[in-house]
Amino acid sequence: MKKQSKYKEVVSYLKNGIESGRFPTGSLRF
Repeated sequence: MKKQSKYKEVVSYLKNGIESGRFPTGSLRF
């Protein structure tokens, strides 16, 4: 399932961005 792993990649990227303060935490929730 290539799509599933790609989705996980994107989610982890967004999580990393939130943790480093790149994105406002209130707009994205995981």
